[in-house]
Amino acid sequence: MNRNTLYNVLKAVKYYPNGAIRDAIVTEEISIPTAYGVMTPIFKRDDPRQKFVKSISFYEDGTIKSIATQAQTKVKTSLGIISAEMITFHPNGTLYRLFPLNGQVNGFWSETDEAALTEKISFDLRVGNFSVKLISVVFYPEGTLKGMTFWPGESISLKTPLGSYHCRIGFNVYPNGDLKSFEPAQPITLKTSIGDIFAFDYDVIGIHADNNTVKFTKDGELYSLKTPITTLIATDSEGIRERIIPKKVINPLDGENVLLLATEVVFNDESLIINNKPYAFDKYSIMTHNMTVLSGLNTGNQSVVSLSM
Repeated sequence: MNRNTLYNVLKAVKYYPNGAIRDAIVTEEISIPTAYGVMTPIFKRDDPRQKFVKSISFYEDGTIKSIATQAQTKVKTSLGIISAEMITFHPNGTLYRLFPLNGQVNGFWSETDEAALTEKISFDLRVGNFSVKLISVVFYPEGTLKGMTFWPGESISLKTPLGSYHCRIGFNVYPNGDLKSFEPAQPITLKTSIGDIFAFDYDVIGIHADNNTVKFTKDGELYSLKTPITTLIATDSEGIRERIIPKKVINPLDGENVLLLATEVVFNDESLIINNKPYAFDKYSIMTHNMTVLSGLNTGNQSVVSLSM
């Protein structure tokens, strides 16, 4: 199908400043052949679970950016065939993100209803062999897997450079398939250059897995983590101590409940960066302190590691 033919069945709803169509609704049934399969943009909405969304969107140069399909469509990917109701593309035309389902959760259609339509998909990857229900799958512009976001309540066993851990919400990988980041399903103890740290994030956003709690470098070294449990004590060369603990804040949505903000720790060759503040190796020593109860187990411990060089 050429661009002019496609434009003839579109009702534009949003334009770019240069006048090019940005978002549109399809007014009749059409089939769009792509390198990943034939796709039919949504043109009628007679199902209570269907969202009233744009059928198709474009980049400013006219390249297709996304298609919301009338029904689940088989899409050819580097991981095999994956059925999707929402497909997005990179500017170069390759697959960007697939959503197996794209239903509207409301008073007539619940998350439970949507979950009942979601099927587990099996994968055999460098980070593990598993079956899981997915919200979305993301690909690099070159076509290789970038990451996955799981359906709420789903978890898998994931191979990491530090051992196997249960993962919730999702994970990301580097283009070669090595693990880049993941979201622990429960607080886990990680051995770091400054001692044991409990990694977890109670307030992680579950709608995507693009910014996970535990991250690794391309070489498989621990790059960063978040902890809502471990206290860090930084002592400078003059003996002045700074105690860094997870912060408690009032939930801005209800003004009542307390949220625990996890402390972010980034490891690099020159300093330890805690909540965006650098602690240079030649000026500070760091003490980690864990004193809490996890799953009924008291895990009090303390370790001291000098960062002086």
